[in-house]
Amino acid sequence: MKKERKKETISWYFLKKVTGEIVYSLFFLALLVTCYFFILISVKPQSFPFVTKKIESYINSTIPKEDEVSIRKISVDLDNLYKLKVILEDVDLNLVDKTITLPKIIAEFSVFDLISNHKPRKITFEDARIKLDSKLNMVNLLTAGKKQESDDAQYTQQIWDIFVLFRNHSIITKEFAINNVEVSFKDQSNDQKTIVIKSAYIKVHEAKNQLIVDSQNIIDLENKKVDVNIDSTCKFDNVALKCDMNFLNIIPGSFPKLFTGLDFLSKIQTNLNANLNLTIDQNYKISSLIFNANAKKGSFYYDQFFSEPIDFSNLSVTVSAKDSFKDVQLSGLEAILDNNIKFNMSMNIKNFRDPNLEESDMYFRISKAPGDKIAKFWPVFLDPQIRDWVKNHIDQGLVKDAYASLKLKRTNNINKVQWVESQVLFSKLRLKYSDAMPEITNIDGIASFTQKNMKIDIMSGDVLNSSIKSGKVTIDDFHAKNIILNLNGLASGDGSDPLKYVDYKGEMADKVTDYINGYSDSSFDIKIPLKHNITLKEMYIKVLSNIKNIESEYLENGSSVNVSVTKKFNDNRFSAYVDLSGATIDLPMASIHKEKNVPSKLTLDISTQNGEVNLDNINWLINKSKINGDILIDTNKSLVTKARIKNNFNNDYTLNYEADLNQATNELLRKVEINGEYLNLALLLKLPQTGDNTHINSFALKSNIRKVGLANGQYLTNFTANIYCKDVMCKDGFIRADMPNNNSLDINMFQKSKQDNFTTVKAAISDISIIAQGLDISNQMIGGDTNIRAHIAKDNYENRVITGTLHIKNGFSVIKNDIFQEISKEKTFEDLEKALRSSDKINFNRLDMNFKIKNNILEIDDLIASSYLIGFTANGSINLSEPDTDIKGLIIPGYSINKLFGIGDIPIIGSIIMGEKGGGLFAARYSYVKDKTKKDGLFKVNAASALAPGAIRNLFKIFD
Repeated sequence: MKKERKKETISWYFLKKVTGEIVYSLFFLALLVTCYFFILISVKPQSFPFVTKKIESYINSTIPKEDEVSIRKISVDLDNLYKLKVILEDVDLNLVDKTITLPKIIAEFSVFDLISNHKPRKITFEDARIKLDSKLNMVNLLTAGKKQESDDAQYTQQIWDIFVLFRNHSIITKEFAINNVEVSFKDQSNDQKTIVIKSAYIKVHEAKNQLIVDSQNIIDLENKKVDVNIDSTCKFDNVALKCDMNFLNIIPGSFPKLFTGLDFLSKIQTNLNANLNLTIDQNYKISSLIFNANAKKGSFYYDQFFSEPIDFSNLSVTVSAKDSFKDVQLSGLEAILDNNIKFNMSMNIKNFRDPNLEESDMYFRISKAPGDKIAKFWPVFLDPQIRDWVKNHIDQGLVKDAYASLKLKRTNNINKVQWVESQVLFSKLRLKYSDAMPEITNIDGIASFTQKNMKIDIMSGDVLNSSIKSGKVTIDDFHAKNIILNLNGLASGDGSDPLKYVDYKGEMADKVTDYINGYSDSSFDIKIPLKHNITLKEMYIKVLSNIKNIESEYLENGSSVNVSVTKKFNDNRFSAYVDLSGATIDLPMASIHKEKNVPSKLTLDISTQNGEVNLDNINWLINKSKINGDILIDTNKSLVTKARIKNNFNNDYTLNYEADLNQATNELLRKVEINGEYLNLALLLKLPQTGDNTHINSFALKSNIRKVGLANGQYLTNFTANIYCKDVMCKDGFIRADMPNNNSLDINMFQKSKQDNFTTVKAAISDISIIAQGLDISNQMIGGDTNIRAHIAKDNYENRVITGTLHIKNGFSVIKNDIFQEISKEKTFEDLEKALRSSDKINFNRLDMNFKIKNNILEIDDLIASSYLIGFTANGSINLSEPDTDIKGLIIPGYSINKLFGIGDIPIIGSIIMGEKGGGLFAARYSYVKDKTKKDGLFKVNAASALAPGAIRNLFKIFD
C-alpha cells in the first residue's frame, strides 16, 4: 500500500510540475502581452516597483550574507515595436572586497528574446564606479557571484572560464557596451589607482564551431594623459583560445602598476603602438605569446646596464614567450639612439617567473656612435672604475660598430653578470691616458672585452709627431686589487719624440729637438695603475728607439743613435741608455770630436719633480775616455741651476756650476769653479745661458788650470782666475797666465772706492797675437806687447759700457793678405809692392787706438798704425755678435818719411796740409764693409785722391 502511495506521489509531483510550468508560461505570456501593451501605449519608461523589489530580493538571496545589493529603480522602455529596454538605475553592490556603483544598466531585448530565452541581446553599463579592495576577479563579476579558484599571479584560467561560459550560453548576454566606467584599486605598490574605461564594445558570436569575441576599447590608464585604443579578436574552440590584439598609445609605465613581473616597463618613457598575439591551451597555459611594438620617440633608463637615460627614435621590438612565460625572448629590438646611433638588441630569459632561477642571455649592437658617447653606452656592470677611466680619458672619433654578448643571473632581485664578451670597432678616437703623458689621437682599432679583461688592438694612431704602426691597450683583470692598464706598440716619426716622455709638459720637451731630431722607429711599453689623480711616478714606462738621419749643432748629418728609456713603478727616475757609436759628434765647448763607428755609450738617470729635471749619474764613454757628472735644471725658470762635470776626454778638469734666480727681482747669481789639468777655454764661453729677459745680477768665477787650450794650437799655462761681477760690472778680480815663449797675461779689475760707479781694468799682454789667434780673432798677426786701460760703467739704461785705450809697442808684424795685395797695385805704394815681393809680412812700429764697447758693438776711434813703408788710420764699428763691419780710414805711403819732415807736427800748417791727425802728406782713403749676409767683405781704395794735398783731400766724399 505504501509503495503504491509513493508511486502516486511521484507521478503527482511530475504532473503538478509540468502543469505548473505550462500554467506559469501561459500566465507569463499573458502578463508579457499585458505589459507590452501597457508600455506600448506609454510615452515614457514605466517603472514597476514590485518587480524591482522582487529582483533585488532574489539577487541578495543568491549571494553571501556579508554581501549586499540594492537597486533603486527598474523601468521598461520601448524603442520601437520590436526592441524593449529594461533600465536598472542606481545599482549598488557592496561586496566583501569591492564596492560597485552602477548609475545605469540598460538591457535590450527583442520580443523574440523575451519569448524564447528571456536573455537580453545587449547590456550597457554607463557612468559606473567600481572600487576594489583586492585584485580584480573578472569571472566573479560576469557570473554574478559564482566562485572560481584562481591564483593571484595569473589570470589565464579565469579568462578561459569566461569563454567557456560564453560557449555554454551561461553568460546572460553576448553583447556588451561600457561607457565612462571608473575602476579604482590598489596597485602593486599599494597605492590607489584609477583607470577609466571611456568606451568599450564586446560582441560574442559563433562561426565554424568557434566562439569569436570581438572588442573595441578606449581606456585611460594614466589619469587623463593619454587614451589607449585596444581592438581585439579572440577565437575559442575548447582546445585553445587565440587572441589577436592591437594597441594604440600604450604608455609602458602603466602596466607595472596593474600586473606583477612587468617592472622593467616602468623604465621606458614613450607611447607605443603594439600587436599582441596570445594562445592559451586547455591546461590554462600560455602556450604562445608574440608581442610586436613600435614607437616614434622616447627614452629609457636601465641603471643596471647604463649610467644615464638614453633617448631613442624609430623603435621596434618583438617579444615572444612560451610555456606560461617560463622562457621569454626579446628579438629584433631596433632603434636610433641619441639621434644618430643605430641600436639592435636581443634577449633570451629563462625561468622568467622565478626570480631565484632567472637567467638571461643578452646581445646588443650599436654603430655610428660618437667617441664622446662611449661612456654613456659603456655597461655599468663592468667594473665602474674602468667605466670612469674610459669616461675621463677617451673621446672624439667614432665607434663604427660594437656588439656585446652577456649572460646574467638574477640573485636577490639583482641581475649579476656571469659572462660577457664584447667587441668595438672604432676610428679616430683620442686617448688621454695621463696628464703627465702625451695623448694618442686618430686611433683606429678594435677593442674586445670579457667580464674579466679588456684588449684594444690599435691599427693606427698619432702620438706627438709620430705615427703608431700597431699597438695594444689591455687590462688583464678588471677585478684585481690593483688594476693596471697596459699600453704597448710600435711607432715611427720624429726622432725627438721618445725623449719627450721624460718631461712631456716641461721645458725639456721643447728643447730636446735642438739636440735630437731625425727619424725614429720606436717600441713603447707603458703600464698605468687605474686610480684617481695618477702621477707620473706611479707609472711604468719603457721606450726603445733607433733614431736615424740626425742633424743638429753637435751631431753631424747621417748620425744614428739607439736610445733606451726606462722608468719603474713608484720611481721618479728615467734610466736612459744611449748608444752613440753610429753618430759623428762635434762638441767644441768640451773639446770633443768623435767620428762615426767609434764606440760610444751614454747612460744617465733623469728625474722630474716640482718643475726640476735632474740629470744624475751621467756616464759617457768615448772609446776609453769618460765624462761623468750631474746636472740640475729648473724648468720653471728655464735655468740650469747646478752642474758637476768631470771630463777626461782630451781634457782633465772638474766643473762645478751653480745658479740661482730670484723670481721677485728676476736677478740671477751664477757661480763657476773650474779646476784641473787641462781645459778648452771654449767651455767657459759656452756656459748655459738664460732667456732674453733674465738679468745676470751677479757672477763669480774661480779657476786654477795647469793648461788651457785655445784655438789655432795656442794655449795658456798656469791659468788662474778669480772674478766677481755684480749687475753689469765686474768689480773685482784678476786673470793671470803664462803664454808660450816666456810671454804672460795679466788682467786686473778693481774699484778704487765703493763710491766709484765704474771699474778700472788694466791688462798687460806681452804677445797680443797669441790671444788673437787663441780666441780665433785673427791669425795674421805676430807679436805685439800690449797694454790696455779701460773703464767699465753703466749708462742710463743699465747697459754695460767699456771705454778705453789700447797701445801696442815694441813692434808687431802683419802677414800679407789680399788687402795688402790690393793696396800694392796702386803706383803710389810702389815701396809696399817691393817689400811684399821680398817678405810675407809687414812690420809695424806701434799701434794706438781708442775704443768703446756697448751692446756688443766695438767702436774704433782714431786708430793709428805706422811702419816705415805704410801707415793706417781707422774709424768705424765692428759687431762682435754678428760679422758686420764698417771701417773707413786713410792709407799713407812712406808715413815715417812724412813724419821725418815734421809737417804733420806743425799745428796750423799740419792741419791744413795733412788734413787730420796722423794723416800723411799724401794719402788714399779706403773703406772695408762686411755684411753678415755675405761671406766676404768689400775693400775699396779711392785712388783718385792719392796725390791730392791733405787739406783738399778732406773735402772729398769717398765713393759718391
